[in-house]
Amino acid sequence: MLGNFVTAISLSYVLTLAARLCVGLATGVAWSLLAGYARRLTPPGQQGPWSSSGEG
Repeated sequence: MLGNFVTAISLSYVLTLAARLCVGLATGVAWSLLAGYARRLTPPGQQGPWSSSGEG
């Protein structure tokens, strides 16, 4: 949220670019971690074949 705020009030292209880069990296990390957690929380019978972690 801070990165979006900085982007909104930024008067500098470089600052805007740096803020968007930080937000993009944080979003990518969060989604990659959340996908793994969601898979672990889902009962095995309800997991689709696309959610395989390569185990077994």
